[in-house]
Amino acid sequence: MNRQTLSRLYLIAALAVLLALTLPLLALAPCAVPAADDYSYGTQTHRAWQESGSVPAAVAAAGRTAVRTWHGWQGTFSAVFLMALQPAVFGERLYAITPYLMLASLFAGVFSLCLVLYGEVFRLGRESAATVAAVICGLCAALIPSAVQGLFWYNGAVYYVLFYGLWLIACALGIRVVRRGGALRTAALLLLAVVLGGGNYVTALSCAVVGIAAMLLMLLQRTPGRKRLLLPLAVFLAAFALSVAAPGNAVRQMSVRPGPGAFAAIRLSFAGAAAAVGEWTNGPLLAALLLLLPVLIPGAKRASKDFAFPWPAAVTLFSFCLLAAMFCPPIYGTGEIGELRLVNIVFFAFVFLAAGNLFYWLGWLARRMELRAPGERARALALLALAALALAGCWTWLRGGGSVSTAAAIDELRSGEGRAFRACADRRLTVLEDPRIRDAKLEPFPVSPWLLYYTDISEDPEEWINVSMAAYYGKDSVAFPGY
Repeated sequence: MNRQTLSRLYLIAALAVLLALTLPLLALAPCAVPAADDYSYGTQTHRAWQESGSVPAAVAAAGRTAVRTWHGWQGTFSAVFLMALQPAVFGERLYAITPYLMLASLFAGVFSLCLVLYGEVFRLGRESAATVAAVICGLCAALIPSAVQGLFWYNGAVYYVLFYGLWLIACALGIRVVRRGGALRTAALLLLAVVLGGGNYVTALSCAVVGIAAMLLMLLQRTPGRKRLLLPLAVFLAAFALSVAAPGNAVRQMSVRPGPGAFAAIRLSFAGAAAAVGEWTNGPLLAALLLLLPVLIPGAKRASKDFAFPWPAAVTLFSFCLLAAMFCPPIYGTGEIGELRLVNIVFFAFVFLAAGNLFYWLGWLARRMELRAPGERARALALLALAALALAGCWTWLRGGGSVSTAAAIDELRSGEGRAFRACADRRLTVLEDPRIRDAKLEPFPVSPWLLYYTDISEDPEEWINVSMAAYYGKDSVAFPGY
C-alpha cells in the first residue's frame, strides 16, 4: 500500500469518525430553545422584525443595540451586533440552526488553518492536513467542556465559539496574504480584523498576542511579504482599542467584584492554564495524538528537509503562555477564570496547540536523526494508534456520558428528554404569543437536559431573565405560577 493510498484511507476514516461524533449533536438541534441573554440582546431586533418583517430593519436594530451597549454595558461591538441577531428573532424554529452555525464556524476555522499551515507551509499535502483537522475537530466536538454554552445556547456560543472560528480563519488568511498577497484576501482580512477587534476580549487578546509576535518574528527574519500584514494588524488593534475604550466597560465593571490587579491576574492565569493542561491531557487526547502519528511522522520527516524546526521548547513555552493569556481577561476583571463558555475555546486552542507542538517536536527530532515509519512499521503504528483510540474511547464512555457531548446527545434523544424539553417550550410559546395574556404564567421545564438547558426564569417577575423575556414578547410580566 503506497503512501498516497494510506493517506486517503486515513482521511476517510477520520472524516467518518468526525461525522459519527457530530450527527447526534445535529439531530438534537431542533430541541434547542432561546434562554437568558438571547432575550435581552434580541429584544429590539425581534420587535423590528415583528413590526416590519424586514431583514434590513432587524439588522439596523442590531446595530443600534450594539451602539447602545457600547455606551452603557460592554465594548465588544461586533459580538453584541451578532448576539442581537439570534436566530429565534426571525422565527422560533430557526433557533435550531444554532449548533449548525457553531460547528460550522469551528470546523471551518480548524480546517482553514490546518490546510494552510500543515498543507502549504509545511507541505504535508491537503489529505494529511485535512486528517489532522478532522481529528482536532472530533476532539473539540466530543469533549467540549460545556456543549450547552458552546453549541446549543446561541448567545454564549456566538460570543466565543464563532469568534474562535473566525480567529483561525483570520490566521489562515494572514499566512496566505504574507505568502501570496491578493486584494481580495487582504480585504477579507481587513473585515475580519474589525470583527475580531470588536469581539470577546479572550479572542481579541489572543489575536493581539499572535499577531504582534508573528510580526516581530517576520521583521527579525525579514520575511518577504511581511509588510502586507501591517495594515490588517493596525486595523485590528484600532478596533480592539475602540472596544476596550467603551464607556460601558466601566459601567459593567462596577457591577462585579473587583479583580486582583494586573500582576496577580497574570500569575493566576498561568496557574489556571497549568491546571487546565493537566486536566485536559487525558486518555482521549493522547489516543488521538497517537492516531495522528502515522500522518505526522512522515510529514515531519519531509518538512524537516526545508525547515529547521528551531527552538521547540520556546514554541511550547509560547503555546502555554498563549493559553494563560486566554484566561487573563476574566481573571483581571473578576478574579475568576470565567464561565464554561469561555473555557470551551481555551480547550479548543489547547487541542490545536497540542497537535501542533507534537508535529513541531517530531520535525525537530527528524532534523537531527532519520525518523522513518515506512511499510510494515507504519501499518503497525497505525494499528497501535487505532487500538489506543478504541480503548480510550471505551474508557471515556464508561466513565459517564455527561462529559462526552456525543454520548449525551444520544442519551437525550433515546430517553426522550430532548422531545419533552422542546414540547414544554412549545406550550410556553403558545402562552407567550397570545396577545390576550399580559401577565404570562409559564410552566417549568419538566427536565433539564445537559446539552439543552442553560438557565430559566423564576417565580419572581422582577428577576432580570423574567424582565428580559417579558420585554422580548411584549408582556407586562413573565413568571412561574406561585409568585
